[in-house]
Amino acid sequence: MSEMPLYDIDLVRDAARLRILLRGEFDLAARPALERLFLSLDPTRLERVRVDIREVTFFDSTGLSMAHRLDRWGREHGVAVLFTRAIPEVTRGLLAAGLTLSLTFSDAPEDQLPIRPLPPEG
Repeated sequence: MSEMPLYDIDLVRDAARLRILLRGEFDLAARPALERLFLSLDPTRLERVRVDIREVTFFDSTGLSMAHRLDRWGREHGVAVLFTRAIPEVTRGLLAAGLTLSLTFSDAPEDQLPIRPLPPEG
């Protein structure tokens, strides 16, 4: 019997925007899913990526590396990558790793709500 992962990754693409919603604990066990995420990223007609980390409860070096890689991917492809604010425990990890100085965080209302992915329009 396999254990349920302690993390969840949802992707919602809407025209030129991509929302990556992360929930739970991002440690070494999440690495394969994060690698699949990177392989699925397509910058074609993409102007903005919003990484919602409000429901992340833990980042180890795997999660911190993912945040850095997403930011670097955006810079390399000319795509704005914005992160939501995180809970204090995750923010402390980002701060200790120096990522609060290099990542772009958004406080815009449209980047804060809703937490659950929106159903497709149409």
